Amino acid sequence: MFHRSPPQRFHSEKMENSTGYSMDYSKYMNEVGKSRHPAVLRVMESMYIGIPEGCVEFAAGKVDPEIFPFESISVKLKDGNSFCLEGNDLMNAVQYQNSAGYPPLRKQLKEMVRHFHKPPYDAETILISGHQDGVCKTLEMMLEKGKSVFVADPTYASGIEMMRPYQPAYYTIREDADGIIPELLIEALERSKKDCGGDPKKMGNLLYIVPNGSNPSGTVIPTKRKKEIYKIACDYDLLILEDDPYFFHNYQEEDSISFLSLDTERRVIRIEGLSKLMTPGFRIGMATGPLPIIEKMEWHMQVSVGHLSSISMMVIHKTLEKWGLEGFNKQVAYVREVYRKRRDLALASAEKYLKGLVKYNIPRAGMFIWMEVIGVEDILDMVLKRAAPKGVMVVPGLTFFVPREGQDPPKNCFRLSYSYVKMEDIDRSHSSPPLDIDIQEPMRMIKVSKCDYPRSIASASESRHYEYRNRYIVDFCNDAILSSSDHLFSPFDDLSCKSKGKLVIALDNVPSEARVDGEKLSVHRDGKSQRDWQFCKQRHRHEVTIGRTQ
Repeated sequence: MFHRSPPQRFHSEKMENSTGYSMDYSKYMNEVGKSRHPAVLRVMESMYIGIPEGCVEFAAGKVDPEIFPFESISVKLKDGNSFCLEGNDLMNAVQYQNSAGYPPLRKQLKEMVRHFHKPPYDAETILISGHQDGVCKTLEMMLEKGKSVFVADPTYASGIEMMRPYQPAYYTIREDADGIIPELLIEALERSKKDCGGDPKKMGNLLYIVPNGSNPSGTVIPTKRKKEIYKIACDYDLLILEDDPYFFHNYQEEDSISFLSLDTERRVIRIEGLSKLMTPGFRIGMATGPLPIIEKMEWHMQVSVGHLSSISMMVIHKTLEKWGLEGFNKQVAYVREVYRKRRDLALASAEKYLKGLVKYNIPRAGMFIWMEVIGVEDILDMVLKRAAPKGVMVVPGLTFFVPREGQDPPKNCFRLSYSYVKMEDIDRSHSSPPLDIDIQEPMRMIKVSKCDYPRSIASASESRHYEYRNRYIVDFCNDAILSSSDHLFSPFDDLSCKSKGKLVIALDNVPSEARVDGEKLSVHRDGKSQRDWQFCKQRHRHEVTIGRTQ
């Protein structure tokens, strides 16, 4: 006999909250969200709960277990535990399931939510296909063209892509080392109110936030600031979409709290899952929040994916059953330690090789370091055309900024992930020599004088091969030197000036033909022509040889 879910419950979108007033959730929804209703076939299935054994089920469209080719499925865990799916467990692992999730697993995960977050009301929990599924379903029922949505700057790239088709009006809130800044959230809300002319249909009521181990910045919003943000949400009638896959990846001594833990007014839709803790391929996620919103997600599940993979749910159910809370906590501690070590090594390598070249905050949770390159405006070519072919891959930062009307997003940032890199490769990726450059002839050579640099930066010969042996950059735009500074990646294989051919940089002891004088670089070619190039001074003046192809 198969496990069956309890009968579906139908609720008004209005709900009494703990402060005693009626919360009308329909006002937060777009027409799609308001129009979402339960699927008739799924509702009928729940109506047959409790029918006597032996009844003839002409209603159900299930698959006959006789055709299943599996006799049993065995699972062995790394801690020595094992279990075998057979009989009724096997049938539940391969048969259709309830859209809200396999009931025993759903019960386990709801108890886990209560244990770790202690929501101040009986919040509903359903299973979703990974945290992105829950985020996507929430956005689908709430966003619409021109309606305001409030997001961190930068924010999760896939979250941006989920929002993009709805063409909302983005209002961004800058982060510091502690996440989004409450005062700037208020400014964004006031700006939205003014821009919308007080029209509640355009004002928007959704704050999307990754509060712990923010992707990409790695910030964790402290409890005090979370309380400030939650109060602002109450004052401005916002719902908080709490996308929190890194809650357990916290490297601080104190465990963080969630917005759900503070949710006395039932404004938080919390999305989390087991992908980052156990296995991403099983796609086990949870959505927790007010029932009128969570049941809309369930109704969407009924007509989209139907339900999560039955075998995934059964394996996770049996694993948690073996572990208990103690075993789960051991897994959390193990995962934290694995990623903490990688983070610490990545930070040590950054300090060793990138000091003075990039700015970053120490990530307090999650899997990422967000870096801003000093003295370079656009690193896209550097990342995609020079670093990647040499086996160092990072994500360009512009991916994490929402569309900006009339302006480009910042292009001098990148996200570095340490979660999948082997320990022995982390230091090597920072320290490996940058690029080799082919010098093309014929060339004329000019030189910039150097002072007080600690050691020779590189050398060049008259051969066609140039090895870039230390970190150095000079940025060119048209015929202007914009800046000079140490840098991780060499841009010298792809420098160009308008119709001027290719520029190549080298260091050598050839006789000086050009000199830095204050803010100007005087360049002599062929002993005849002279041109002034603007030169932005940095800490050092560097001795460089510039080669120009004809």
